[in-house]
Parts: sequence; C-alpha cells; structure tokens
Amino acid sequence: MHELLVANKDQVEVIFEEFSESEENGALDWKNYYSKLWHLASLNLHNSNISEKDW
Repeated sequence: MHELLVANKDQVEVIFEEFSESEENGALDWKNYYSKLWHLASLNLHNSNISEKDW
C-alpha cells in the first residue's frame, strides 16, 4: 500500500492487481475505493493533474 504513494502508472496497475488477488481481509475493499481516479489522484503524484512543484 505504501508503494502506491510513489508508483508510476504501470506500477499502480500491478499494485491493484495484487490487491484484487489478495485474500487479506479488506484488501478488495481498499482496491475498489482507491481505484476511483479522484481517490487515487489524492494519493499519487503520477495520477493527479497537479504539477510536481505544487504537489
């Protein structure tokens, strides 16, 4: 989950795939919540439209 904060777009897809396959309690709920672009953009510079300087 912490990797998501600095992951590029390709890495984000891999992270979400891992959460989809995880049997850990709450993992799928977490993935579904943060798969929404407006939630993901709040966590990850590469998925927002905010400049790196302003981020």
